[in-house]
Amino acid sequence: RPTTTLAERPLQLTPADAAIEAPDQVPAGGQIVLRTRGPTGARHWVGVAEKGAPLGRHLAYEWIGAAHPAERKLQAPSTPGDYELRYVLENAERAALVRPLTVVDGGQALRGPAEVMAGSPLTVQLGNPIDGGHWVGIARIGSEPGQYLHHSSYAYVSAGQSEYTLSAPVQPGDYELRYVLVGPERVSARQPLQVTPAQATLTAPASVTAGSRFQVTASGPQGGNHWIGIAPVGSDANAYLAYCYTANIKDVCELTAPETAGSYEVRYVLQADETVVVARQPLRVQ
Repeated sequence: RPTTTLAERPLQLTPADAAIEAPDQVPAGGQIVLRTRGPTGARHWVGVAEKGAPLGRHLAYEWIGAAHPAERKLQAPSTPGDYELRYVLENAERAALVRPLTVVDGGQALRGPAEVMAGSPLTVQLGNPIDGGHWVGIARIGSEPGQYLHHSSYAYVSAGQSEYTLSAPVQPGDYELRYVLVGPERVSARQPLQVTPAQATLTAPASVTAGSRFQVTASGPQGGNHWIGIAPVGSDANAYLAYCYTANIKDVCELTAPETAGSYEVRYVLQADETVVVARQPLRVQ
């Protein structure tokens, strides 16, 4: 007689066959702690999806196998709305069991400075920080939700930690601070940020002997990968023959002059999303 494949059988499970135990409501981006009861299989799974979405369009899932724990944690979607928890059997064309799930606004908030000097550190305070790969960062106004400027301009958010230090962009302009939830990425809180031009000074000898050590007194944005160095006149902003990081000095940087006589310059360089020379002074090597 003809055989019937699993995909062709009725797949609707009843409460007597299986169950998904989970909260009816969770905050956006938070954790859904759930337990399953019912058939186990190497490729059975439980997941969360938008209400009415096709079976393969899930947002998060976990396997339901004999070796997997009964209690599981899924990350809630980042956008409030109506969703479904689905119990799906291997090779199924539709969910065998569906439980409604409401995702509500988690009340995320963000507070930081309205203005900061280019390349300087800034502190951001978050309200309702939660785990899950979410992050706080600096981005250009109007850019995609997942965009940020540089690795030093964002930080992953941890539950219980409300304060984060970021590095301002090296170019002045209008930006924004963002608290971004993932799954998918959505800006849950934002604040405008004006970045003003960097103010930096250098004081160094006008001339030095080739190969000698000399000191440079400097002031300007600290931290990050900013540096003070020697480079040939007219060379690229990334060029250097000797340097010291501003994070490793207080006011004085000690450099070694090039071995070849000629015209050079001492530079104060900001390096993050771009490399920008914000101060320079001629240096003659004899």
